Amino acid sequence: MGTRPLAISNLVRAVYILVMSPILAFSHSTITIIGQLYGSGKYLELKPALWKLIQFSIVFTLPFSLLMCFYPEGLMMIFTNDASLLKDGKPVMQIVSLALLCFATSLPLLSAVTGLVQTNKA
Repeated sequence: MGTRPLAISNLVRAVYILVMSPILAFSHSTITIIGQLYGSGKYLELKPALWKLIQFSIVFTLPFSLLMCFYPEGLMMIFTNDASLLKDGKPVMQIVSLALLCFATSLPLLSAVTGLVQTNKA
């Protein structure tokens, strides 16, 4: 595709990896918490705990997602000062901001399946 699209892709990927940290942390916490509840036989607490973990994941991710959607240059300027890269990366960042919220929900759900030792279904 060329060096310019690759530079934009690398820039967006760097920002995306940075803002995915809370989601990954809640995802790994979900495995531990759901596994503990399941292992101790507290089956009625599984759904409320999972729902709370998903809510926390969304709450911690929402500010980053809004920032990526409405002011993506602010996050991209951490990695570059090139004005043309910032301009061209803006639409990509806005799309990625929506995907971030999807991941904030789906990764804890997938991790809950893993925490239930049902990895063949995950």
